[in-house]
Amino acid sequence: MFFPRFLNNAIYIENSKENLVDSCSFRFNYNTIYMYNSDNNTVQSCYMEMKHTIVSWPPVSVIAIQMINSKGNDIITCNIFNSTDYAIYMVSSSNNSIAFCNICENGAGILMGSSNNAIIANTLYNNTLPAIIIDRSSKNNTIYHNNFIMNGLKAGKDGAPVQAYDDGERNTWYLAGPDTLLTLSSRGEGNYWFDYQGTDADGDGVGDTPYNISGSAHSKDMYPLVGSCKWSKALNIKWGSRDDPWVRMPLPWAEVS
Repeated sequence: MFFPRFLNNAIYIENSKENLVDSCSFRFNYNTIYMYNSDNNTVQSCYMEMKHTIVSWPPVSVIAIQMINSKGNDIITCNIFNSTDYAIYMVSSSNNSIAFCNICENGAGILMGSSNNAIIANTLYNNTLPAIIIDRSSKNNTIYHNNFIMNGLKAGKDGAPVQAYDDGERNTWYLAGPDTLLTLSSRGEGNYWFDYQGTDADGDGVGDTPYNISGSAHSKDMYPLVGSCKWSKALNIKWGSRDDPWVRMPLPWAEVS
């Protein structure tokens, strides 16, 4: 299914459940998918090239996916880029998952004013602001196995990058436990941070010191990965391009969950 540039808002889902948006190409929309009070929906294998606006009057928000008061939704293997505001915006929404997505070159990657959500195995790179922003109303979110690369450059003090920002409570930026998937660590695994300065003395693939997350929560990734996650290569995901705007993944989601 192809949604051409003349549609500013492609899909609006309200008070609706168990919908599937699969293998769609969205180009030059202001807002692609808006979910309000809608549960157990799935958006997968979608290509979203947003309408990049620098100056417009009246001002227009450009956000790829919005979830408001919605729960149990899955965003899987989507390529989202070029949003001047946010790639994904979640408010008052719980038990949602964002996994295996490519989120790049947006204003900010993911903004969460929500609790009990999971952000797993995504690549977030070259977003102008932090890749993930968690506000004060957010609790008990879990973030691990993601790649954070060149986000929020010069957003911090003295021009330091701010890859992620957490003002919430009890958000966990790693998966603890001996049953690790990507490394030889028996402690747990977190995320890959391109600006991590720690060492890996025992060579288990996990840094010896935590990665500090910006924000009032003073969160830490206790088990930062010293090498990037290779999800796209392992799953043979084809992210598409402007000339071929389709996401292709040979394995169905059920086989990689």
